[in-house]
Amino acid sequence: MLQLSHGIGCTHLGSAVERLIDGNGIADGKSSYTEALSVALNEGLYAGGFVGNHVSIGVCGERVMHKHLRLPRMPADEIKGAVKWEAAQRFGFNEDTYSLQFYNVGEVMQGDEERLEIALFAMKHRYVEEYIQALDMSGLKAMNLEVSCASLNRWSKVVMQRKADEVQVVIDLGKDRSQVLIHRDGRVLFYKLIDICGYDFDKTLSRQMGVGLDEAKALRLKYGQDDVRDDLAMKVRSSLRQEGGILAREIGLCLRYYGVTFRGSRPHCAVLVGDESRQQWLHELIEEQTGLLLQNEWSLDWLSPNEALGKLRDVQVGDVWSGSCGLALFGREQLKWKRGAA
Repeated sequence: MLQLSHGIGCTHLGSAVERLIDGNGIADGKSSYTEALSVALNEGLYAGGFVGNHVSIGVCGERVMHKHLRLPRMPADEIKGAVKWEAAQRFGFNEDTYSLQFYNVGEVMQGDEERLEIALFAMKHRYVEEYIQALDMSGLKAMNLEVSCASLNRWSKVVMQRKADEVQVVIDLGKDRSQVLIHRDGRVLFYKLIDICGYDFDKTLSRQMGVGLDEAKALRLKYGQDDVRDDLAMKVRSSLRQEGGILAREIGLCLRYYGVTFRGSRPHCAVLVGDESRQQWLHELIEEQTGLLLQNEWSLDWLSPNEALGKLRDVQVGDVWSGSCGLALFGREQLKWKRGAA
């Protein structure tokens, strides 16, 4: 959860709080997803001292289905209807059951024919209702609900303004998923959710070294974020190399798909964000296998300094704020930078 405060010519951090949903309670049947989400929201609201009750909420993971479509060229006002028809006919995403969001990526060549590349996202209505109900239980009102691709793209557009005319690659390495976004000046060109993440690295290390998950995570955090080269550090990194290599190959395939689809030069650099972005071994492995030059970018570096930002910087290990920051920037023109949008 994150809130921005907007002034004349500057934007400050209002508050930022990370809360996890109690997955054990849901698995044991003690609470529903809606109730668990509402509890996490209430805890976050209390801890962060947030102002206002209008929120943007982002969704990702297994609840969101993502497909790519290619349509014949057509007038802009016909694309929405064509996407709905294709979604229902090819994937079973009918409007009675699913909510849809899509991006018109642009024109691509398929053989000798020009086609429209569409990035399609679908989520069941009942999942949307669970989010809305949880917000209602916490006294909050939804301004919008969007897929993580949209919020990550919005954040990237703001912080990359100095390079607006260039193709940008953003790699978000999270605890429970990884994302690859390629865009130019806020226009999504490619997006993929990759099911390899920090939790998978912990499981792998736990299995390889015969330790519990908590100890595996502690070892990975201790020896993954610096240049320590002692025997234990090297053993930790060696145990993680295969799983990390699979992630690196997936990222490489994303770059290849983009290059083939748009028949342009392959990007040479990328911005790295996310909770796992400070893992030096993973940084080196991705550079080695993809040929990318990676740049770590703290999601909130573009904000004007204040006490809240300073405190967060002192305690933050990873970087989980790019998506939340993108959500907080939703509708900034319409809201005229009013305070109180979380």
